[in-house]
Amino acid sequence: MYVRHDTSIRTPMSSQSGHVSPFQSGHESPPNVSQESNQRSSSTRLFEETFKKTLSGTEIIRLNKLCKEHTEEFVLQAIKEAAGRKLKYVNIGLIENILGDWKIDGKPTPRPVFVPCGKGICEEGFIFSEGVASLCPCKRIYQQELENWKNKRTKT
Repeated sequence: MYVRHDTSIRTPMSSQSGHVSPFQSGHESPPNVSQESNQRSSSTRLFEETFKKTLSGTEIIRLNKLCKEHTEEFVLQAIKEAAGRKLKYVNIGLIENILGDWKIDGKPTPRPVFVPCGKGICEEGFIFSEGVASLCPCKRIYQQELENWKNKRTKT
């Protein structure tokens, strides 16, 4: 409930105590449609834009699970592969099947993508202290993943 004063300042009325508390700006309002679309993953946006279909909550969960199992870049490649097939109807099951076929056929995994941990004083994988830069553990892990990826590619 709001009470309007002559100065047109809105103040919410406490329903329990009857006291007026000052109106505080900055409270989050529910996200609007454009904010929600900005928060969707790249794979969800690509799927919806490519196939002109809005995914349900269950389908988004399935797609996000695929991104965790196979990396988002690999899922994006599978969506592009599905688009190239020019089918009348495409669903997440087709993306799962493509990824499964690639796993069986031995399609190489995409190059690892570095994502800084953002913990503490990590800046893009480096820790700066007194003018000296050292590698953050997240950068070391990425470098190892990249090395493993390169080794797998040269073996096949």
